[in-house]
Amino acid sequence: MSIISENRAALERAKQEVRAFTASSPANGHKGRLSTSSDSGTQIAVPASNRALSAVPAPSPGQDVVILTSTAKIKPEAIDWLWEGWLAKGKAHILAGEAGTGKTTIALSLAAILSRGGLWPDGTGAKPGNIVIWSGEDDPADTIVPRLIAAGADRARIFCVTGVVVKGKRCFFDPASDTDLLREKLVGKPVDLIIVDPIVSAISGDAHKGNDVRRGLQPLVDLGQELGAAILGITHFSKGTQGKNPTDRVTGSVAFAALARIVLVAAKRTDAQEGESTRILCRSKANITQDDGGFGYDLTLVNIGNDIIVSRVAWGERIEGTAREILDAAEGSSDYGEAGHEARDFLIDLLSDGEKPAAEIFAFAKKNGITERTLNRAKKDIRIMSKREGKIWFWHLPASRIKSTLPMFPLTNIGNLEDENTPQTRAVTGFGQDCQSSAENIGNLENPDQKTDWIEVEI
Repeated sequence: MSIISENRAALERAKQEVRAFTASSPANGHKGRLSTSSDSGTQIAVPASNRALSAVPAPSPGQDVVILTSTAKIKPEAIDWLWEGWLAKGKAHILAGEAGTGKTTIALSLAAILSRGGLWPDGTGAKPGNIVIWSGEDDPADTIVPRLIAAGADRARIFCVTGVVVKGKRCFFDPASDTDLLREKLVGKPVDLIIVDPIVSAISGDAHKGNDVRRGLQPLVDLGQELGAAILGITHFSKGTQGKNPTDRVTGSVAFAALARIVLVAAKRTDAQEGESTRILCRSKANITQDDGGFGYDLTLVNIGNDIIVSRVAWGERIEGTAREILDAAEGSSDYGEAGHEARDFLIDLLSDGEKPAAEIFAFAKKNGITERTLNRAKKDIRIMSKREGKIWFWHLPASRIKSTLPMFPLTNIGNLEDENTPQTRAVTGFGQDCQSSAENIGNLENPDQKTDWIEVEI
């Protein structure tokens, strides 16, 4: 009998089972729940309507089939975290940023922390784990290993993929085609973190096409799930994307960020105050945890001996706010959205009647939904001044922002004070003083033909 005939026969038997099951449902009290076929023991789903689903008997060996699993048979599980909120076992992650932000150094710092069971940047402890690293850009001997030493790694727990052997010949490892070989090497071994740098190398097709990216990344995603290892792929920001949503800045197709469960982004800071870190790492996207907040960090140079000088990460303060707010402030974007405008208006209104303690300003801003990062950016934008009295810091508006509370009078043609026959337009305060105004569109004060009814005087 041909395969087609067998499939037709199986389909006919399935139809008969469905008709028999549907007919017997009222008598047996079935209400569209799951039932089991007496022939194959395979579960079948029966909707509440008269239409029902029935499983075809077990397929022939080697036959391709779709696997359906009842959600009633799937046991809920909690996320298994390496670093809670930041790195999850069995999940794909992306670390992106501009060139020079130290993305690889960050990844190696995290690997070092994991290897020795150290403290994550938030102060929580790591359970010692094993790490596998592939880099298509950095040499293990002169870059990766020295940086791991500088970061205090337990190098016995960290392994570099340095090549493959195909048909007796040693070749470079290609993540786009050799992931199955890597899987064969790692299956059954305790692996907690796999770093791929750059992640775009896993794509054999067009990295700007979603389907190509998904097909290319899926073997790595599957490998992470099978091993229970976090996958951390490193990539760049696209050029000319400053000020945009950080997740949208990841180079290539949006599928890179879409497939990742957590997207981390790094940036240099132009807004760093004295004592603050010069770079930031934050969460731009997270499907399995909150997607805000970050940490400051610096890159420092260390001599590990034999005149080998490398960079390492010095982790800094926790940073609050969304990735968009943090990066816009860090990179000095000219426009950081509605939140920035609200923060500027908030400060001007709050300080218009005099200086206030900084602690009081931060507390009031928090109640109004303004993050510390956005508030500091607004402070810089409008040049808020600060001074210290004892142990308390005070903020106040610059002189150019302090508005006069003196009563204002309409412009009047008061004449030239030296020649009463030559009229001139002046703005007059309640004290009768001539004032220079910075208000826009008031015309040339030396030209009486350009008049404005009212102006606002700033002193």
